[in-house]
Amino acid sequence: MIQVSGVLEWTVTGKATDYGQNVTLFCHVPNCCPKDAGWDRWTPVQRTLFIDVKTGRPNKKYDGKAEKDGYTLIIQNLTKDDLNVSYSCLYGVTLGQSKFLLNADVFTNKSDNKPTGRFSGIQM
Repeated sequence: MIQVSGVLEWTVTGKATDYGQNVTLFCHVPNCCPKDAGWDRWTPVQRTLFIDVKTGRPNKKYDGKAEKDGYTLIIQNLTKDDLNVSYSCLYGVTLGQSKFLLNADVFTNKSDNKPTGRFSGIQM
């Protein structure tokens, strides 16, 4: 029997640069996933997104998959409605900590991708 020690907590592992892109949340569970692994969204009432990421059918908004050290929730086509609400991961009978998904968590710094204006190639 596998015991999950500590508190289930998710992190953002796949960020976006703008709305309309996908964002990935990751819930760390060692030796995942013999038990049901799912996700809840709180707005402020609890709404189950996936009962089990291994068998759940993706829809236009949410997808997920099990990995060896946890499982993911992929929020597809990110909108403002997906932010500033709480998500929690659920593993077996353990409900993880409910945590807000904030703008700062989701978006990569757009200035990192801006060209510098310098040309470093071969000029003809």
